[in-house]
Amino acid sequence: MHALSARKAFHYCRADLRKKVIRDFGENADALWAQVRTGSIKLYDALVIADVLKSLRPKKILEVGAYIGFSAR
Repeated sequence: MHALSARKAFHYCRADLRKKVIRDFGENADALWAQVRTGSIKLYDALVIADVLKSLRPKKILEVGAYIGFSAR
C-alpha cells in the first residue's frame, strides 16, 4: 500500500472509531479519548476486552501489565 494511502486509511479509521466512541459513551467520550492519548492501553483494545468480559462474565478478573489500569474500568 502506498504510504499516503495508508495514512489516509489510518486517519479514516481513527475518525470512524472516534465517532463510535462518542456514540457509545456520550459525555464520557472525551475523558476516554484523553486517557488513550496519554500512553494507556489502546482504546480499541480496551473496547475488545470489555466486550469479551461482558460476554464471559467471569467471577474474578486479574489484570496484569496495564500501564495505568484503563482496562480495569
